[in-house]
Amino acid sequence: MYKSMHAAADVQGDAAYTLLQPIFMELYLMKEMSDEEVIEKVTSDFGVNAYNNFNLEVEYADGENRTYTANTTK
Repeated sequence: MYKSMHAAADVQGDAAYTLLQPIFMELYLMKEMSDEEVIEKVTSDFGVNAYNNFNLEVEYADGENRTYTANTTK
């Protein structure tokens, strides 16, 4: 499921994949990036200019999971 107030999207399945696939193709995150760099990259690629809460869980290719959070307005 993909829900975005910014993109006026509330879709599931193939429709969600169609919207997200181009973003994910450009979204290249590395474990070595700081939390701030990851949050900046994700918000930029998704076109988010402001947020109150940010929560992202990433599973890297080696199987390591990392969670990135921010609770301030950007």
